[in-house]
Amino acid sequence: MSSKFIAVTSAALIAGGALCIFLTGAVFCMATLHVPRKLGRTPPNVMEVSIVAADNANLRAWWLRPSQSNGNCVLVLHGIADSRVGSIGFAPMFLDEGYAVLLPDSRAHGTSEGQFVT
Repeated sequence: MSSKFIAVTSAALIAGGALCIFLTGAVFCMATLHVPRKLGRTPPNVMEVSIVAADNANLRAWWLRPSQSNGNCVLVLHGIADSRVGSIGFAPMFLDEGYAVLLPDSRAHGTSEGQFVT
C-alpha cells in the first residue's frame, strides 16, 4: 500500500469518527435538554409565586408558610424531568419545624417557561 492511500484512509477514518462523536453529542443534548413536563394540581394552602428571568422566561413556584414560623426558609428542588409536584412530599417535615418552603419548577419543567432545562 502506498503512503498516500494510508493517509487518505486515515483522514477518512478520523473524519468519520469525529462525525460519529458529533452526532452522539447532538442526540444526547436533544434527549437531556428537552424533557417532558410533569404537571399536577395545586395543593391547598399554597401561594403561587413567580419571577421573570433575564431572558423573559416566567419561572413559577409554590410558597408555603408554617403555622408557627421560625423565620427561616427552605428551598426544595426537584430533579430532571420532574416538577414541584414531585417534591411537595418534603414540605411537611420542614413546615412542622417552622420553616417556610419554596418549591419552584425549574426552567422548562412543570409550569415554568423556557425551552431548555437549567
